[in-house]
Amino acid sequence: MAFISVPLRNVGRSMAIVDEDAITITGTMLGEPKGQPFVRRVRVPTAETTRVNLIVQATRDVMEPSERWLLKVPYTDFARRQGTVAVISLGYRGDSPADGEWLVMGVDHRESE
Repeated sequence: MAFISVPLRNVGRSMAIVDEDAITITGTMLGEPKGQPFVRRVRVPTAETTRVNLIVQATRDVMEPSERWLLKVPYTDFARRQGTVAVISLGYRGDSPADGEWLVMGVDHRESE
């Protein structure tokens, strides 16, 4: 199992509303999510932080250190417009995914499709 907990900060100019039901994660070694992702605060005021928590079934496949898991967190502004997706790249440093140090390797913001 992979237990994932990632903090997210609202650096925008207005409140962000996280679409908890649309959160996804993809990547090598990942199977089915165990339950629904949980967001500590779905309404995040400017300069405040929330946390995204999820549990995913991990497979026994091999993962290279250069590979990334992509956590996609859709959100909108307070008026439910300006749909955006925060794409968080997760990876590890060390000898193996099970023993390595897991880090946020990057965050990209994309317009919702």
